[in-house]
Order: sequence, then C-alpha cells, then structure tokens
Amino acid sequence: MLKYEIVILITFLLFGCRLNSDNQKKKEIEKVVETWHGKQIIFPDSIFILEKEILYPVEVNPLNSGKLKLLTLVSGDCMSCIENLNKWSHFLDSLRSFSDIKLVVIIITSDLDRFIKDFYPLINDDFTLYIDVAFNFLITYQMPEDLTLRTFLLDKTNKVLLIGNPIYRNEIKRLYINKIIEYEKKNI
Repeated sequence: MLKYEIVILITFLLFGCRLNSDNQKKKEIEKVVETWHGKQIIFPDSIFILEKEILYPVEVNPLNSGKLKLLTLVSGDCMSCIENLNKWSHFLDSLRSFSDIKLVVIIITSDLDRFIKDFYPLINDDFTLYIDVAFNFLITYQMPEDLTLRTFLLDKTNKVLLIGNPIYRNEIKRLYINKIIEYEKKNI
C-alpha cells in the first residue's frame, strides 16, 4: 500500500508540474519523495513566532503535539506564495469534520522587515506563523528547491507520511485527505 501511495504521489507531482517528458526531473522528484518518506522532522530552536508584527521565542514546540500535523515551508519573499498561504484555511476546514490536524507554517525570508511590511498584512489569522530568519530549517533538512515539495504530512512522532502541497493540485489534496482519514481510523 505504501509503495502504491508513493507512486501515486510521484505521478501527481509529475503531471501537475508537466514534467512527464523530462526523465531527469522525474528521477529527481522520485528521489526527493523516497528520501523524505519516513524521515523524522525536529523543530529547530532558531525559529520564532510572528504575532502582530513582533517576533517571540517559541515556548511550546508545535511539532510535539502528539497528533497528526501538516508542515509547510513558505517563501516570505514570494508574493504568490504568501497569497496561496490563505488557501490553507479552506483546506483545513474540509479536514476538521474528521481530524483535529494542526497546520505548522514556517516562513523563510531573507528580508524580515519587508515581509512584515508588505506581505504579513495579506495573511489571514487562521494559523500561527513561525519565522526562520537564519534559514536553519532549509540548511538542516536540505529542503527541495521545488516549492511544491516543501509541504509534509507528519504523523504523531513527526515522521513524514506524505510530501507535496495539497493546495496546488486536487489529486494531491485527495491523497492527503485519504491518508489523514486512514491514519485517524487506525489511531482512534
């Protein structure tokens, strides 16, 4: 079943990115998915919470909830990435009837002042924003360059179950929903 899910995810990512004819890119995506599946993610100490334009140290690690969670890394220097962040509210609403899944959003930015001034006001208040100004998350985990591969479904021990952004492709969204339902049924 697990290999089937990985094959489906790879297929959707390739189709969504229109990379079917590019074998090199296909192999790169397959390698990323295989590398990340089952990998445990630990929240770095260098990340801060952004609340009302002020940075605060993280007192409670959001990954230590012991529950299923979504982790997404978003470029704070990319207008369309920030605008797409607001689409998460609708997706989370669709999950709430069968899961109390948490969304952990880590903003990676090279210019915090610009992000706070220009982009932060565009974001809905539906979730907590974590800021990685030192790029430690990217460096520690050697995140894929492809922004669509910087979203993870994590189990209660923070191991990666799925990789890929369900906001961009309906097929990946359905894969996430099915995996979340399956996981929640097993862990009642």
